[in-house]
Amino acid sequence: MREERPLRPLLPTTTRREAPPPQSRRRDRVASACEECRIRKIKCNGGRIEPGNEGVRPVCWECLKRSTLCHYAAHLTETQGQAVKRKHDALRIQNEAYAELFALIQTRPDNESLEILRRIKMGADVESILRHVRDGDLLVQLSVEPETRLRYTLPYMDSMPAFLLVPDNQYLTTSLYEATFKPPSSSPDTMTLGEPRTSKFNAVLAAACQDYKGMLDLAKFWMPDNLQPRFFLEAKCLWELEMGVSRLTSIHTAQVLHGILNGNGMSTVRDFYTSEAVAMAHNLRIFELAPVQMNPRLRRGREFTAWALWLWQVGVSYYYRRAPFIRDPPAFAAPDPDVDPEWYGEVYVRYPLSPTVTRMQLDHVMRATIDLRIIMNDISLLQFASHEQKELSPAQVLEFKVRLDRFLQKLPPTLAPSRISLPCHFNVHLFRGQVNAQKTSSASPRLFDGKAALQIQNEAYIRFETIMRIRYLRHSFDAYDAWGLLYLIYLGNLALDSLSNDGHNSASELTTKEVTCSTAVLCINGLVAQSHSVYAGTLLSCSMIERLKPAEKALLGRHISAGIGQVDHPFDSEARNHRILQPAPTD
Repeated sequence: MREERPLRPLLPTTTRREAPPPQSRRRDRVASACEECRIRKIKCNGGRIEPGNEGVRPVCWECLKRSTLCHYAAHLTETQGQAVKRKHDALRIQNEAYAELFALIQTRPDNESLEILRRIKMGADVESILRHVRDGDLLVQLSVEPETRLRYTLPYMDSMPAFLLVPDNQYLTTSLYEATFKPPSSSPDTMTLGEPRTSKFNAVLAAACQDYKGMLDLAKFWMPDNLQPRFFLEAKCLWELEMGVSRLTSIHTAQVLHGILNGNGMSTVRDFYTSEAVAMAHNLRIFELAPVQMNPRLRRGREFTAWALWLWQVGVSYYYRRAPFIRDPPAFAAPDPDVDPEWYGEVYVRYPLSPTVTRMQLDHVMRATIDLRIIMNDISLLQFASHEQKELSPAQVLEFKVRLDRFLQKLPPTLAPSRISLPCHFNVHLFRGQVNAQKTSSASPRLFDGKAALQIQNEAYIRFETIMRIRYLRHSFDAYDAWGLLYLIYLGNLALDSLSNDGHNSASELTTKEVTCSTAVLCINGLVAQSHSVYAGTLLSCSMIERLKPAEKALLGRHISAGIGQVDHPFDSEARNHRILQPAPTD
């Protein structure tokens, strides 16, 4: 066997190598620690952010080691102090929003407070509710309160007649009726344009003169020294010079000239301007769909002009009991006001006691007028298309009754019966009420929901007179209103018929003779007020006074406003023969 050799022992080295000192581990600085590390009061490395994931917060080393959820209260680049300030500001804003919401529920009327609560129960957040209130959506339309500190006193009897105070009369819920009014002041309570705009057309200036109270003998338009005839004659000459050229502006001017002539008794020439405007519209083909490549601004002007002309001629034709000039509405629909309000434009008015201006809601007013005139157009085509006026059948009356009720239900909140405040809002409901109150055939005793035809007619009449009285309480009839003339004629004729026929219409069957007298005085005084602006008011007020019996004149004379003059128009007999403003048929 081999003998194993012993190993040589190792000797220690003569030089000793020192180990390098341990390097300190560099800790990544982080803007803020995660919440777990903050609770444990330990260092947080914030984790390592991988390239490409700069927007994602990583899990820190301590949370990774302990398998806990790593959550950061601060944003990626925020310090802890900045995060605290941000959360404090957010809580402050939230607290202010809740305080504002609480104040709204406290201070708003019951119906609006309930609407707010309903939205909360449906899951709407605070900001969305407040945004509706601030930015003019549905709630702001409900919350806008008209200025109601002034009122006019009804003539003859200053209280609202009892026959109008029926439980289901929704117009009695308007704030104009419910508000506590102050006595009328010495200054007239008229509206002022917030931002007046000057038109280039003398026709518009002539029309504006009709409501200028500083001009003497304003209604005597045949006097050459008056400002209105000067503007009118110049506009007429300029318009006639351009008759061979079809323009959108000429169409609008023709409508204004028609309105001036209509209000001042020139019945023989007024239709000439409307027929010429219709011919221009057909030449321009504005009732047809515009080409796709047309300039958007020009297309909008054509569309608006088409609807404006169609609405005008339908309204005029209906009240003169004849078929419209243009039987079919434009081939395109007017836009939804909530989607494209700029298509309609807007006008702002300011009451003398209010420091702010108020929107007229012109978009919703015009859209509602379009829907209503379509119904009026269909009635005119059925009744007045032939030479003899035709009476609607019970089935046709029922159809229009359903359409009118549906129209009322579809009105936006700002035009609801409880919210109307401006004259243009009242006009929408007066149009509907007058059409609905027309005398119907008694061949069918029951027409709708088990109600007799007479009952339906009476309910419509109650609402029509309620609107007229409430409108007078707030606005009176001092300011010129072309359509207001028609309402005064219609209601006044019903009252005078009731007085002269000893009760053979809706007005006499609903109320007393004293109330009927008050209605007649209200309408006569309204026409007297209009007589300061247009000659039609003079003719019509004189005509109504002549219809009163001697005993009625003696009884009502001191309640009729002063200012009735003699009919001194140089063509007064012609004006009377043509009946410059005829109301829609009452029988």
